[in-house]
Amino acid sequence: MAVPGLTELVGYEKPMSSVSLHTDNEAAPVILIATSAINKDNIFNNGLYQNILILYKLFEILGYNVYLLTDDGCTLSGYKTMKAGELILEPRNIKYYMEIGMSVTAAYRDYLKETGAKRVKLYLGNILNIDIESVHVTPGIDFPHHISGDIDEIWTSPHYGQHMEYAAVINRLSANKARTVPYVWDRCFIEGITKWVKPTNWKETNIIITEPNISYQKCFLIPLLLVESFAKAVPEWKGKVIVMNSDRTKANIHVVKTILPSLDISNRIVLEKRKTILEMTKDYSSSVFIGHQWNNEFNYMTFELMLAGFPLLHNSSAWSTFGYYWDTSKWSSSIDLLKDVLVGHSVRLEKYKSHAEQLAWHHSIYNPTNQEAWKKILQ
Repeated sequence: MAVPGLTELVGYEKPMSSVSLHTDNEAAPVILIATSAINKDNIFNNGLYQNILILYKLFEILGYNVYLLTDDGCTLSGYKTMKAGELILEPRNIKYYMEIGMSVTAAYRDYLKETGAKRVKLYLGNILNIDIESVHVTPGIDFPHHISGDIDEIWTSPHYGQHMEYAAVINRLSANKARTVPYVWDRCFIEGITKWVKPTNWKETNIIITEPNISYQKCFLIPLLLVESFAKAVPEWKGKVIVMNSDRTKANIHVVKTILPSLDISNRIVLEKRKTILEMTKDYSSSVFIGHQWNNEFNYMTFELMLAGFPLLHNSSAWSTFGYYWDTSKWSSSIDLLKDVLVGHSVRLEKYKSHAEQLAWHHSIYNPTNQEAWKKILQ
């Protein structure tokens, strides 16, 4: 199966410089990003903390004076922090207050309004799916990401546009107060990542499933069934299938006692603990990865694995022209694709890297197209 064709580079059509280098940053308007603690131990827990710090860098590029509003701090270097009390004692020229990784009290939101700040809540999770599933699985649960009221606008990523209206209503806003904002990424957190190493024998290559496994939105089951079908169709493959992030999987008696034993590859399934992308690529440097999502089209791990040269089967239709796209409704062709990747990825490695670089550039904070879009939003 051939690799999909390359798409045009984004952002090269009209070179531009979006921000003057002569901006006095300390005198610039302030953007506050509310977040809980960020440190080296949780930066890879999920994409949220990376989202926050990447947006921090983007806003600095655009000339803003950016602070993380957090009582817990950020131990990573290069990011300024401010506690809630400090702002009251030393008022600033605040243009935007953004809630991404933490919410503040209604009283503090009122105070921010008095400072003239525009108050925004940026949802970077699939809240509609999460809320529906959580109510079903855990009756009586509270939603800490929905402290409603006293917000001026709701923002979300384009791949979560389906719940914009829901996000607005639950925050007591009209639908015209909700909008999508550009999805951006930067490779700053994967410097030194282990690069893919060609396996000595594709028949012994391991297949890695890396989903969080905490909800149906990103779950190991569908990729595992693909590997099961592949193993039946291609019996010469003798590798293992490594299911990452398996703490909750092991605790599910229906999975470990019923589903897994029923599979032909049951004795080749390894339930592995959670590892960071840096640990995982180092430990499984010659593996093939399979990703699967439902209503979560964009995933930072796609950038991370592709840029390191690791073959990744992904099912994000928005990125279907990049890398190896598989469609769960086309099972036979997905099995063929998996074999094609196992056997022939090394001969297409440079073309694959080209796909990775183009995709990363499309969403880069250094892409002038993305900078210009955010610049207009923040006007």
